[in-house]
Amino acid sequence: MYWAHYNKNVKQWLPEHLQLVSRGCQSAVSEYINFRGIKAEQFEKLAMLCGKYHDLGKYTDFFQDYMIKGQNSPDQDHAHISALYVYNMLNGSADGRPDLNMIISFFCYLAVRLHHSNLRVHGLNTNPNDMTKSLLNKQKNLLQNAEKILKEFPEKCSRKDFEDYLSLGNTVLQNICDIPHYLKSARLKNAQWFFFLILLFSLLIDQDKLDSAQIAIKVRNQISPDRIPEYLVKKNKGKHLELNERRENARKEVIEVLSKMTEQEILDHRIYTLTAPTGIGKTLASLQAAAYLSHRLKGLGLKKLPKIITAIPFVNIIEQNLEDYQEICGEDVSLLAHYHLGQVEKHTDQHRSLENVLLETESWEADVIITTYVQLLQSLLSNRNRNLKKINKLAGSIVIMDEIQALPDEYMPLIGAVIRRLAAHYGTRFILMTATQPKIMQFADQLKDDIGMLQPSIELLPNNEAYFTNLRRTQFISLIEGRAINEDEFIEKFQAKYAGKGAALIVINTIKRSLNLYKKLSELYPRRVLYLSTNIIPIVRKKVIKRAKRYLKFKIPFILVSTQTIEAGVDLDFDMAFRDLAPLPSLIQTAGRVNRNNSKGSHLPIYITEIDNDCGFVYGTDQKNRVKAIFVDKRVIGEEEYRALVDDYYLILLKQGLPDESKQIWEKGIVELDFEYISKFELIKQSSEIVDVFVEYDEIATELADLYIDLRKQLRQADKEGYFAIKARLKLLWLQCSNISYLFGSRE
Repeated sequence: MYWAHYNKNVKQWLPEHLQLVSRGCQSAVSEYINFRGIKAEQFEKLAMLCGKYHDLGKYTDFFQDYMIKGQNSPDQDHAHISALYVYNMLNGSADGRPDLNMIISFFCYLAVRLHHSNLRVHGLNTNPNDMTKSLLNKQKNLLQNAEKILKEFPEKCSRKDFEDYLSLGNTVLQNICDIPHYLKSARLKNAQWFFFLILLFSLLIDQDKLDSAQIAIKVRNQISPDRIPEYLVKKNKGKHLELNERRENARKEVIEVLSKMTEQEILDHRIYTLTAPTGIGKTLASLQAAAYLSHRLKGLGLKKLPKIITAIPFVNIIEQNLEDYQEICGEDVSLLAHYHLGQVEKHTDQHRSLENVLLETESWEADVIITTYVQLLQSLLSNRNRNLKKINKLAGSIVIMDEIQALPDEYMPLIGAVIRRLAAHYGTRFILMTATQPKIMQFADQLKDDIGMLQPSIELLPNNEAYFTNLRRTQFISLIEGRAINEDEFIEKFQAKYAGKGAALIVINTIKRSLNLYKKLSELYPRRVLYLSTNIIPIVRKKVIKRAKRYLKFKIPFILVSTQTIEAGVDLDFDMAFRDLAPLPSLIQTAGRVNRNNSKGSHLPIYITEIDNDCGFVYGTDQKNRVKAIFVDKRVIGEEEYRALVDDYYLILLKQGLPDESKQIWEKGIVELDFEYISKFELIKQSSEIVDVFVEYDEIATELADLYIDLRKQLRQADKEGYFAIKARLKLLWLQCSNISYLFGSRE
């Protein structure tokens, strides 16, 4: 018998593994898959074929001896000979489209050859002579054992075909070596090949890992659209705020837009926007919209139910929304929170190994996923095997992108173009949600990506302007002078406006400056100043937020000094705010923390100041100058004017042209399939000097630190089988440290 896996935990027959991975790849392909020249049915066959032969090289004696007897050999690698077999099988098919067949055969070859590696097209060892030396012994061994192998083969195959598909002919290997150069030619270059390749690769590695871990494919469930209004009735019981009525009206309008769409429109339209002021209930309105879309699509006879994936820019918003999602999903709809502080231990049970729980988390094996922009976008724009394995879960799914304005300006065209391609090729539906809609599709137009076959986006709250103009909760008041002021001058301005009553928020651009102001204000207002930023450990941040909520509840006057971490997702309701000069979307997000529930009167002040930059730059000069220009002629701007301001702000940004960051990654990375270049993409720019830090805050933290050190020692002494179990325990411990909130650092 030939084995795919053979250890004390898993013993799996090789033909069984090949068949199961093949079926898994086939069943995981969305019926929405659509590339020019390749429809879903053909893509399904390619994925099935890659799954069926991806481990063919494990039939060699070299691999079987390595796995069963532990005998190492330079010929024990199995992926490359498997890839050659798939390439020869596909390259022999002829349907009058030689270029298309060449590309498809090569991409299947790459997916199989690299299924244990990171993905790349260029930079492979593709010298024909070197390839012959690497493959020759494996080819000979397979041919010697052909009669025995073919008896166990995953499907009927003649001896002649078996020999042909293992051919090492010079023309075959030379063609494989030449294809990466052809793909750079103007005739063959097309962004669709990037999305084709990462999807095929993702399907194969995901199904291979899941089957190797003996994780069965689960039945998928949906959220009923009715659960959201039922939950809101329960949540808002006894609350009679005027804003709740507006939230309810907005949510109903969103569903009404979708309910009026015909079946064909539901099928054709893939991109939706949801534009509404902060505090209007976009989070649950978008979730109900996604659930409703999923329900409509199911009614159209789809074989696969769409997943709902919510991507959020900030971890603190995930933690705040998670409770709502858990209540709505209940016991029958599986919910997964995947981010670097994700609570993996809540998904464990005594019947599943920790390694499998972690694998399911990283593979997005759930009905509803809530994750971060970093997880979503740095998995898409990546060459890493571990990142790419979840990408196939986007196909046919509904993706909510919350606070879309939080994307960096320089990446707006790139991410807009990626969203379009996913919608067109994968059938992914997007709900782009914000109070300050950044015209991301217009930014995508700057890349001049001729995609076709995609309907224009639909606004789910077409009457949104009325929601902005009818709100008068806050107003911007400019205190900007001809020059930037220093810290002491800022404090003077603050004292002139703050009479020592009510709750005041101060949002500063840099951590160093925020700390300086916190210390000075603490001397002026003893025991009444709180501090919130990412440079304090999460356990302290949670205590600060809890204390602030208590002060607000009992109307105790206090001051909160913060950085941008307060801008979105922190549900606090202040009486006034001071904001250091920042891009307009950031100013509006700060305004969303003042008079949030519209219960404190009208036009509460957000004072805009400009503090000098001796503590370092966060925003560019151009960004600040655009905002300063807004306040030149008008020193006071009410909330009813915010929407028009945002439109003008992004129009100015559009006129500045295509940012080089987006242009280079799109043209060099995506269109030319340079995965090494794509790997340079960073949604959040990191300094090489930043590391994660664990703080021994109390005795519990010390116990966790001791356990971590002990596990590291065990890892150094572990055998091959114990190594991965200990690695999984270390991963879980790291997450526990994060959740108990002793860890902070670069990834936050």
